[in-house]
Amino acid sequence: MFNPLLPDLTNIKQEELVKKIGELSQKYQRTQNMGLKNQLMVILEQYREEYRIRLRAQVEKDMKKLDKVLNIE
Repeated sequence: MFNPLLPDLTNIKQEELVKKIGELSQKYQRTQNMGLKNQLMVILEQYREEYRIRLRAQVEKDMKKLDKVLNIE
């Protein structure tokens, strides 16, 4: 699902992204309101997906650097 009210997550710093994931997770755990839990889960999933995308990109970048250093043929 997608929440159109969220800011563009690609413009958020990595530290802010991690902090927001932690805050949203805490709010999700504290509430008993199922409607709110559902909305928080949608938002939390978008933040997590952005985080996964960044991690994947970083790993690919690191692997390319490692390949150049090791020069595997």
